[in-house]
Amino acid sequence: MSNSLPMLQPVHQLNGPAAGNWFAHYTDIPDDGQRYEVVRGVSRIPTPDTTHKVTITLFCTYFMQQVQFVGLGHMFKISCDVELTAHDIVQPDITVVLNQHLAIITHKRIVGVPDLLVEILSPGTATHDRRKKYATYARVGVPEYWIADPVNKTIEIFTHDTASSSYRSLGVFTGETPVPSLVLPTLNVPVIHFLRPHERSTRCQTYCLNQPQSASPPYNQPRISAAPHPASGPMPIMPPSPMMDSAMK
Repeated sequence: MSNSLPMLQPVHQLNGPAAGNWFAHYTDIPDDGQRYEVVRGVSRIPTPDTTHKVTITLFCTYFMQQVQFVGLGHMFKISCDVELTAHDIVQPDITVVLNQHLAIITHKRIVGVPDLLVEILSPGTATHDRRKKYATYARVGVPEYWIADPVNKTIEIFTHDTASSSYRSLGVFTGETPVPSLVLPTLNVPVIHFLRPHERSTRCQTYCLNQPQSASPPYNQPRISAAPHPASGPMPIMPPSPMMDSAMK
């Protein structure tokens, strides 16, 4: 480990080098299972909760289907380092890089400004996402920034104004309204589809916990055959199970 690397503790914020290339220090941090970010030279450890992780799974599913699988660009989830500047190294919840900017994707990280970033609010990150990250993303010129709120079931979309180097809000969207992205105009996903599964899974868990346990069927009992595959046609978009979150890591 570099001698100039400050000791890191599992706290929300700690001071780092005031100047210089932060990535050289950042890469010396041991892989201890924590998620580290550097915003304006200050190292921080976000602490996402279960709802946050479930929501990320759903965002990954829809962005994979409507961005990566159709050839518009690449999508990355929370563990991808994004070096916006020498002093700003973040791990956004969702990162989208369109085809015309794929050169910023390197073997180890993204170096440059992605086309779209999504942050999903949780009790430990809400203020940071709405203030410090908002200001950082505006300062470096991220074209579009989404703030998703799983509790209130809303997504607020900000677009970057180059002349003023600031964001303007397109609005706070909820319900069955399709997300009106300017960066991804072909995106056709209602807001609630990004944010609903945790609520559904909670209801399911409550129902299942109140049901009597049934014994396993005898080993020689005939099994019900799976239904035949339907005729070919467009595949419906199905929300993933929260259990997929662990499989996608």
